Amino acid sequence: MNLIYAHQLLVAAGQQGDRSFQVISRSGCEEVQRMAAAGLVEISIQGDRIEPAISIERLTDFGRTFLRTFAAPPPLAEEERTPTEQRRASCAAAVSKWRDKFVAMQINEAR
Repeated sequence: MNLIYAHQLLVAAGQQGDRSFQVISRSGCEEVQRMAAAGLVEISIQGDRIEPAISIERLTDFGRTFLRTFAAPPPLAEEERTPTEQRRASCAAAVSKWRDKFVAMQINEAR
């Protein structure tokens, strides 16, 4: 099972609320069948081999647990980050420090 694709399908199906989420691509249908076999979703099959169509009717408790577990990917170690990711992290740290100093300055001025 492609965990990233499965996660994307679970998120999309979860956003449908009470409505079913239909998948019509052959590779998508195969992935949804694997997800059903793993106990992540309950499905209904409408199509055939020529024109596949599967609907995710609902997420199971295990599927919701999967979503909560993989809601946010763990941060990468410094050596695993690309140069772009390293710059973003550096900029985020700088903005955070600036924001903290700005808030502290406002608090001191209010006194």
